Amino acid sequence: MMEINEENINKVVEVLRMGKLNESLLKVQDISKVAQQLMEQYPNLTPEEIGQKYEEQLALESNTNNINTESVKENDDSGREEED
Repeated sequence: MMEINEENINKVVEVLRMGKLNESLLKVQDISKVAQQLMEQYPNLTPEEIGQKYEEQLALESNTNNINTESVKENDDSGREEED
């Protein structure tokens, strides 16, 4: 069992930070790719307008996902009723 002391706590903190750092770096890389794609797609827009387009796309995707999830649930529920 590892002794709870400042040195060991710092070691655990380093490991936890490294995990979060790697996760953050992946997110930054993903965002950079998205930014590049949006800039290519909308070359005449300002950064603020591109950000707005991105938010609109996320909202549309979220709505589509919600609709699809509800549709699947309805189909699943109707199938269960028929089995009864």
